[in-house]
Amino acid sequence: MLQKLNLDYDENDLVIEIDPGHQIGLSVFYFGKEIESSFYLSIEELVLHIIDILGSLRAKQKIIKIGNGNMDIAKKIEKLLNLKFCSSFEL
Repeated sequence: MLQKLNLDYDENDLVIEIDPGHQIGLSVFYFGKEIESSFYLSIEELVLHIIDILGSLRAKQKIIKIGNGNMDIAKKIEKLLNLKFCSSFEL
């Protein structure tokens, strides 16, 4: 999708796109290529997978984009990501 839109993301970026809805869609772009496309029914499983991706792939910039399909789910994902980062990573 990003390649088709020709957005100005650096090829060294890791871009994670989340489509919140009944089934939560996840697309992961790394070095300008889509490396994963999957669906989740559980917000917790999605967030744990995202944290695993962020921890295992090196990139100049790591970008997480959350769509506005279902704002309640989007806010839950954002809140859980923030909680997991605060409790799992040292700053």
